Amino acid sequence: MQMELLELFVAVVERGGMTAAGREKGISQPAVSRSMRNLERQLGVQLFRREGRGVVPTEAGELAYQRLLVVTKDWQALVEELRQMAAGPSEVRIAIPFGTARVLIPVLVRRAATSPGEMRVEVVEVASADGLTAVADRDCAASVCYLHSHVSGDQVAVDSQPGGSAVALVRTERLFAVGTAKFLGRGSERIRLGDLVGRPLLLPGPAWPIRHLIDSAFAGIQAVPTVAREVGVSEALVAFALEGEGISILPYSNVIRECELGTLVAREIAEPAIERQIGVAVGPGVTPHLAEGLRDLITQSINEVAATACWRPL
Repeated sequence: MQMELLELFVAVVERGGMTAAGREKGISQPAVSRSMRNLERQLGVQLFRREGRGVVPTEAGELAYQRLLVVTKDWQALVEELRQMAAGPSEVRIAIPFGTARVLIPVLVRRAATSPGEMRVEVVEVASADGLTAVADRDCAASVCYLHSHVSGDQVAVDSQPGGSAVALVRTERLFAVGTAKFLGRGSERIRLGDLVGRPLLLPGPAWPIRHLIDSAFAGIQAVPTVAREVGVSEALVAFALEGEGISILPYSNVIRECELGTLVAREIAEPAIERQIGVAVGPGVTPHLAEGLRDLITQSINEVAATACWRPL
């Protein structure tokens, strides 16, 4: 029994008629009718009954449709994967959020270069939400992204993400108070969020999801942050912190180099901790085989730098 015949049957059910299904498949209506009669003879059951100008599946036809819908979709996915394998390595774009890119891109690029030759990777830096949009719009095959949450006692609220892309969570990232020793001393111990109340803070602008996270944390302790400067780029926040303008609230991955050089101090914020989840989003147009490879590549890269970036298990 040919797969084309089964796919034609599915099209007849979904289009509600032989003519519409034939138009979709580029086949004449008489040829579709002959094919459906042939399928009924092979199966020994009636699959359709006439209704108005179209047809509807019988009970046997509905059962066949439900089973064959899965079979034909799996077959189409297999054919596409085999074609891609025959065509050689796929060229894919991966979006990495600003700041996170500093620590993640070198590892990701190295891993991609030594992985089996199924894909050629191009990495681009974007805002986290823009990465999800790029995946949904198929401008990028995959993206590292953040799901933002705020902790209030034992309750965690997670924001929904745009684009409808499935996100596989990988790690948890906590935020740090970042500044010069003048503001934070030389120690590396945790700092209470309440200890930042009334101190000059360098924060992302109100439109950024991480700012909502920070504001929610302050609201949880019934306080309002004292904003000395608002900047929408993490590199700029680091620069102003280096100049001694105040304390920023950033992931440790954004300031690893400065902390290693001793030009900035980073202290993890506690009571409450401010955290968000790191995930991997893969676009709807990516084949299952390629999607699995992308998730493995990005997840392994994240896990490789997790200790350096202070990323925790979920």
